[in-house]
Amino acid sequence: MDIGTAPFRRDEMRARIPEFLELHAKRPIRENRGGMRAPHLFATWFMVQKLAPTHIVESGVFKGLGTWLLEQAAPEAQLCCIDPDPAARVYRSSRANYLTEDFAKLTWDLPRETTLLFFDDHQDELRRVEESRKLGFRHVIFEDNYPPGQGDCFSLKQALMGEQRQEGRGPLAKLVDRLSPRSEKGDAKAELLAALDGYYEFPPVLRVAETRWGDAWTDDRYPTPEALFLSPDDVPGDTERLFASEAPFYTWICYATLRPPA
Repeated sequence: MDIGTAPFRRDEMRARIPEFLELHAKRPIRENRGGMRAPHLFATWFMVQKLAPTHIVESGVFKGLGTWLLEQAAPEAQLCCIDPDPAARVYRSSRANYLTEDFAKLTWDLPRETTLLFFDDHQDELRRVEESRKLGFRHVIFEDNYPPGQGDCFSLKQALMGEQRQEGRGPLAKLVDRLSPRSEKGDAKAELLAALDGYYEFPPVLRVAETRWGDAWTDDRYPTPEALFLSPDDVPGDTERLFASEAPFYTWICYATLRPPA
């Protein structure tokens, strides 16, 4: 389902697992229930290092483990972290500028070509693409890229697989729908394809029998890039079987490049 060519190599992903595991052992938040787990922490760390952005906008902070990881992956980048409710925050970066307004309502004085937008805010991702493109940004990561029928927000994967926008499935999504009404008409896949220059789903490190929703992880329902490793015994340096235990928390994290606004 990839579009275009992303600057990521599978052999390098495999080779850098031990380095990531050493970093992961130093994380300031030991339990990140409700936030990113090993499959997406690794994906984020790897992609951000390869992209080397000068600026990062993180929308959706939660406890702050993602912020810490972004700092490690891009130590020279300027960080802007957005969350409407900072009450859950545990880790606070001295390098970050913290805001509570919605991404689309802010005025951005950032270089468009070298800024990376990292969305983990569980909002309509097609709308986030539209907003980001209108503002001239080019590089975007969506952390929760749910497959059809799952999740609490409309995702790029759902659009590309032919699903159409519906009322948000979670309480927060329904609230945002009421505050930011939109037309439910139109072809979501066509809209997305018109906005994208590239789309890449980062592969899972390991793939297990069941998804996080307790059903079979099959390609007919959940098309997935080939896992980096076939067995936990093959993952270098993973003596605690971290990737095996947290494999179900993979939700098709993706990197997209956007076309310039029309």
